[in-house]
Amino acid sequence: MLRKPVPYRRTVLFAVVLLSVLLAIAAAAFAAAGVEEAGTVPEEKGTPMEFLPPQPHFTAAATPDGRGCLVVPRFITVFQPTPKEIGIPVMAVNMSPGTGVRLLEITVSDKSGKERAKLAPDAAIRSVADLAPTKEKLPLILDEPESLDLAPLLQKSYLNPEVVVPVGDLVTGEGGSFTLVTSATFETGKAKHTVTAETLVVITSLPSRPNWYAGDGHNHTTWSDGNESISQRVSKMKNDGFKWIIITDHEDGIRNNGGWPSYVSACNSAQSSYGIVVAPGAEIGCVQTQGDPNSTELGHALGYRLKESASSIPQNKYYTPQNLINAINSHNSPYSYAVIAHPYRAVKWQNWSVTGFRAMELLSYERTASSSTISKWVSILKANLSNTIAGKGFVVGVGNSDHHSSRLIDYGRTWIYTTSYSPTNRAAVWDAIKAGRASATGDGNLGLFTVNGYMQGSVVRLPKGGSFTFKVVQQPVTGFVCNKFEIINRDGNVVKTVTNPGTETTISWTAPSEDWFYFIRFTFQYPGSYPTEVITNPIFLDVY
Repeated sequence: MLRKPVPYRRTVLFAVVLLSVLLAIAAAAFAAAGVEEAGTVPEEKGTPMEFLPPQPHFTAAATPDGRGCLVVPRFITVFQPTPKEIGIPVMAVNMSPGTGVRLLEITVSDKSGKERAKLAPDAAIRSVADLAPTKEKLPLILDEPESLDLAPLLQKSYLNPEVVVPVGDLVTGEGGSFTLVTSATFETGKAKHTVTAETLVVITSLPSRPNWYAGDGHNHTTWSDGNESISQRVSKMKNDGFKWIIITDHEDGIRNNGGWPSYVSACNSAQSSYGIVVAPGAEIGCVQTQGDPNSTELGHALGYRLKESASSIPQNKYYTPQNLINAINSHNSPYSYAVIAHPYRAVKWQNWSVTGFRAMELLSYERTASSSTISKWVSILKANLSNTIAGKGFVVGVGNSDHHSSRLIDYGRTWIYTTSYSPTNRAAVWDAIKAGRASATGDGNLGLFTVNGYMQGSVVRLPKGGSFTFKVVQQPVTGFVCNKFEIINRDGNVVKTVTNPGTETTISWTAPSEDWFYFIRFTFQYPGSYPTEVITNPIFLDVY
């Protein structure tokens, strides 16, 4: 029997449905592979960036009468796979206006209550009420390494920079964690009070990716106001897996403790001993009145790639802001360059009319960036976009710890990309930073991206409305996870958010109608801890 012919309209409908199903299957396959759909907004507006509130690095627990206070870190990251013991800084403070507060005992236990360390200082504690009248202010001072209140606070308080705690049996491998409970017993008058505070300890290691190297570009030692020698600081960095470090002691400290040639020699010696790049730099303050060190201080700049064979370097608190940048840039021209240090923390940078600086700290002893810092950076990038497109460079964003003391916990590092790294090749580090082949990281997590295969810091030429491809890569330190990344455009607006991304995500996009740039902000987190960020440097579009 002959079948009736299927009407033409039904045939077309069936074909359309079948094609839709096939397209849906293909889209699902692409999504599973980490490929996103094309961005279709012709002139991007996006949404304004949102910023996390700053989270104190330390926690304080006060006695019921408010006179004694225990301070410990909230969170410690240990970049070693099988530590047998760790050092935890413990601080005890007299919050009352007078005397009469003694610290009798400190114990550190695990969550099961097993005692792991015990000290019996039986020490009288001087009052810090003039510096920190409340327990809420204490962590804020400790979060500012260059705060004028920090040194007197540490001097007046009881401080054990490293209470050694055996932890070998608590370590369950990389990515694992445990909680230590510190107790302090105070005697305030005739009363005794015991208070406790907790520290989350994470055992982790840095990620590994070809040609990417983590380091720290702002460190102080006993050459100025740090409490560790260059050798001690480099040893710690090497043991934690970092591949480069820039020692940036204050210029007056360098000058008064042997001078620049001896300082360079000490860096050379540490580099030879520990097998990582140890580069000499300096932190230099600028003032309102040229030549008057007592006039108002207007900020600090780091001198990078200064002339190592020189007898001296630009003097601390001698130059006005613009003259300081000029002095740094000319010291080893065309190689030396200035970096604005902690622009909105501690000694804040006061004069943004200056030109010629090559980088600024986006993360300075911070796990997340502030609105002030990112907004200023984006505005500078945008204002100088035409110069960047013309090949004249841009203001690079970096992350540094501003390390001063083994008593504090370090946050802020920089990942650099270079194909010419070696433990003796300082130029590779200097050049990668200057070129913007870098990402600022709070805790050591790695985030990066390319456009059509071009690395961060590149200028990519594209036709108006032409298509291009982002490749976004995230690699956390062990145990952390990437919650999301955001693509941020020239206006500082978020134009794409990807939550819970895979290691690599490819996104198709359309070029706008004028010169543009993008950078990426990643948010990472260890379960039970606060978020931490990675901020890449931009890739610029030369649109024709």
